[in-house]
Amino acid sequence: RRLGIPFFYEMRGLWELTRVSRMPDFEGSEAYKQGLALEGFVARSADRLYVISDELGRYAVEHWGVSPTRMALLPNCVDPEHFALADSTLVEPNTIGYAGSLLDYEGLDVLIRALALLKVQGIVLNLRIVGEGEVRGALEALTRTQGLTSQVHFFGRLAPELARDVILRSSVVCLPRKPFEVCQIVTPIKLVEALAMGKPVIVPNLPVF
Repeated sequence: RRLGIPFFYEMRGLWELTRVSRMPDFEGSEAYKQGLALEGFVARSADRLYVISDELGRYAVEHWGVSPTRMALLPNCVDPEHFALADSTLVEPNTIGYAGSLLDYEGLDVLIRALALLKVQGIVLNLRIVGEGEVRGALEALTRTQGLTSQVHFFGRLAPELARDVILRSSVVCLPRKPFEVCQIVTPIKLVEALAMGKPVIVPNLPVF
């Protein structure tokens, strides 16, 4: 401001809210309050604020008093020319695909439990999980206790082209995010990546979707 140089700020998420989803005790701490206060200071000071979703924009208006006239939507997007469209002849029936971080708020434990309930009803589905994260061990343990080791497959971290191949061969993609505040205002880029490949996507009943 002293130099008279305008600046734009792109807000793709709020680290403090993400941390709360993983460490509930962090909410209300001094670091939590200070982080959001500083985020709000920068958002209010920017000549133009770009937000990843309308919900994040509303958060900025309601919590920090950012004027909507200085705000614009800059959502997650991909260049579809970089993604091959799914070939229906290569799709393997009754398969669900997921590629992304293995974090609690992604809700993969909910998906695994759903597969167990379906199995009891005689509906056997396969789940392919690509990615790494702090809850992988817990998800693998849950898979064993639910008797789904032959149905749920963990591929770990793969090169992008290999991860896309797993998704291309899956019948559907499922993003079972939990209703944490961060999940209600931040969209996952894996949603638009799957859509760019022409895959049907199952999403949670959250406003941002």
